[in-house]
Amino acid sequence: MRNTIARAAGRARRALALLALVLAPWSVQAQVPGVSSELEAEMLQRVAAEAQRLYGSDEAMDATVARLYGIRISPAHVGVARAQLRSVLLHESYHRYLLQLVLPIAGPGTTDAQLRSAVMEGVSVLQAKGLLRLPAERHEDFAHHLLEMTRVLPPEVCKGLFLGTVPLADANMIERAYMASLPLARFEHIVTLYIDAAKAELERQPNARSLSAEQAALANQAHKLAMVRKVRAALSPEAVARVLRERQDAPARDACTLFTLTIEAMVDLPEPYRTWRILQFVREMQ
Repeated sequence: MRNTIARAAGRARRALALLALVLAPWSVQAQVPGVSSELEAEMLQRVAAEAQRLYGSDEAMDATVARLYGIRISPAHVGVARAQLRSVLLHESYHRYLLQLVLPIAGPGTTDAQLRSAVMEGVSVLQAKGLLRLPAERHEDFAHHLLEMTRVLPPEVCKGLFLGTVPLADANMIERAYMASLPLARFEHIVTLYIDAAKAELERQPNARSLSAEQAALANQAHKLAMVRKVRAALSPEAVARVLRERQDAPARDACTLFTLTIEAMVDLPEPYRTWRILQFVREMQ
């Protein structure tokens, strides 16, 4: 699935200013715009047949997994990824969603790169919006996954993700490479989290979780104070100012530390602020 770490890094940067960006939801179940029901049904049949050809066999799915992760992973890891990815790639609502992404931009001058970009961005949105439909404990799993990853990334890579200078495709591969290095049970846990998010949005259930403006404000305040305490204990005021002011020229380790502490402060909040702030964090990823 599409990357989340680059989007999360962007949200962590904005958490320093406590900004909120929320996309209005839209139905993926609606009929494809501008297409008759008969033509849509025919197109969906063709997409389903092609998906079955590409992903129906284990050999084809294993080739897809190999391309997706870009590195050699164990047969057990491949088996998990194969089963989970197939549950989305062969999903009828996913085929309809692909049509909604591609048809509005398809034309004689449309390039393969443009179509791939539309699909990649669309799947990213699908996954991020689906996370909102998952329960609080799954949101905590997601936040801990991001925290654990930032703690082991090389400082230069971590800094690039924090500042948004790593191309999205590269950020995606960085996250998948990290996931592939995890023990099988943890790998399955995270892959399942992302797949469940995508399917929840495709199926439009359960309803997306929400919080009130007051809850959001209180969670922001608690997170801000927690960040201040953690950052003061780890970095000098001059180091923080340099990261925020100079960005590209700031030491990679300081930038990565600031990124990591932003997430750490969030997951260490007491309840109910932790649940509220992580939910808001997921919402901001839209």
